[in-house]
Amino acid sequence: GKQLDQAGVARWGASEWWWPAEDAAGWADHFEKTLRFRDCRFICAYNWNQGGVESIPSALEGIELLCRRWKE
Repeated sequence: GKQLDQAGVARWGASEWWWPAEDAAGWADHFEKTLRFRDCRFICAYNWNQGGVESIPSALEGIELLCRRWKE
């Protein structure tokens, strides 16, 4: 937050994001905490298709869970 304050901006994006979890609920929680910090507008998961999120079923389930939560 300090760097955002110093730059005088609120909106930001999480590039090369990688905050793994043990299960889908944990992944959803980590994505949500990132999106809710300040005014995060974008998350780019690190190495999505190179052994990262794409190959972790609980990560994909977590993204689906997050989307369902945010639709409510």
